[in-house]
Amino acid sequence: MEEFKIIAKQTAKRYINEWVFRGLDYTFESGNTYAITGPNGSGKSTLMKVLAGTTPSTKGSVEYLVGEKTIHGDDFFQHLTYVAPYLELPEELTLREFLEFHFRFKELKDYFSIDILIKFLSLQAHTDKPIKFFSSGMKQRVRLGLAFATKCPLVFLDEPTSNLDEWGINWYTENCQKWLRDQCVIIGSNQPFEYTHANFILNINLFKK
Repeated sequence: MEEFKIIAKQTAKRYINEWVFRGLDYTFESGNTYAITGPNGSGKSTLMKVLAGTTPSTKGSVEYLVGEKTIHGDDFFQHLTYVAPYLELPEELTLREFLEFHFRFKELKDYFSIDILIKFLSLQAHTDKPIKFFSSGMKQRVRLGLAFATKCPLVFLDEPTSNLDEWGINWYTENCQKWLRDQCVIIGSNQPFEYTHANFILNINLFKK
C-alpha cells in the first residue's frame, strides 16, 4: 500500500461565533494511529469530518497525498473508510447483499472474501437477514468489519466501540492491532481503552485557543 498523508495547514472550523477548533498544523501519515480526544461535545466528530473532507473548514486547508500525488474531490473517497455509529447502513439489504454492494466500489484485503468476512464478523447465522433486524451492536460490528477488511490507506473510527458488548470491545481491540497496522488510522474517542494502541494523541481542547 502506498504511503498516504493528510496535511492540515492552519485548519479551523467555526459554527456561528464559536470556534470548534483552530490553528491545526499537523501531518497524519500511514503506519500510524492517531487518537483525537476530548469530552463529549468538544468537536471531535467535527474535526474528523473536516479531515475526511465531508465538512468544509472555515479557514486553512487539508491536503491529501498518495505517494507524491495530490488527491482531489471524488477520487479521495476511494482511499478511505469511515466508521461511526451515526452512519446508517442500508437496512433493506441483507448482510451478504450489503457486503457485495460495498465491495463493488472498494477492494477487499488479500486475506478476505465475502464468506470469510461474514465468519470474521461471527454473523454466519444472519447472512441472509435484512440489516434492519440487526441489533445496534451487530450493526457496529459490520461497520468495523468493513474498516478491517477494506483495502484503503485511510481509516476513520469515530466512537468505535459504541453499542458493543465486552466481547465486541475485545474483538475490536484485537483486530485494530492486527488489520490496521499499515494504514493511517484516526480515532475519535473519550474512552482511553479505544485507543491504547495509538502512536499519537491530539486533545482537541489544545486547538481552541
